[in-house]
Amino acid sequence: MKIIEINNLSFKFVKKKEESNSFHLTVPKLIVESGEFISILGPNGCGKSTLLRLISNLLQSEIQSIKIFETPIEALSLGEFAKSVAYVSQKNYSVFPYSVYEIVMMGRTPYLNMMGFDKSEDREIVFDAMKRMQVEHLAGKGIGELSGGEAQRVFIARALAQKSKII
Repeated sequence: MKIIEINNLSFKFVKKKEESNSFHLTVPKLIVESGEFISILGPNGCGKSTLLRLISNLLQSEIQSIKIFETPIEALSLGEFAKSVAYVSQKNYSVFPYSVYEIVMMGRTPYLNMMGFDKSEDREIVFDAMKRMQVEHLAGKGIGELSGGEAQRVFIARALAQKSKII
C-alpha cells in the first residue's frame, strides 16, 4: 500500500523578490510503500527539510501533488492528518513554559474529546512514549529548563504519543 505518493511536486521560494535568491524544489515522483523506511540525503540547502515540511503540510506548493494513504493532503481534516503524519522539526520552540508531560500530551490532541480531556489510555501512551525516549524522569520539568538534546527527545516522544502511521 502506498503511504506517501508525490507526483510532479514543484515548490518555489523567492527571498526578497530577487530571482537570484530564489529556491526551487522539484520532485518528479516519490512513492513510499507501507513498511518502508526511507532516508533523504543531500547537501545543505538542497531541500530535504522543505520536502518534509511539504509532506507534513506545513508548507503548501502551488500545485498540490502529495497523497497520504492515497488521499490528497488538502482533502484531510487536521485531525485525520495528525493521526496519519507526525513531524519532528530540527528546531523546536515553546513560547510557553509547558512541562515535559504537557508537551508530550500535546501529541494526543487529535484523540481528545470535544472538551479536551484526556483518558487513562492517553496518559498510558504518554508515559510509554516518555519512557521509550528516556525522559520520564523529566515529566514535571519545564521544557525551557532542558538541554537541547533532552528537549529534542521530548519532541520525539510527542510524535510517538501521537500514534501516527507516518513519522
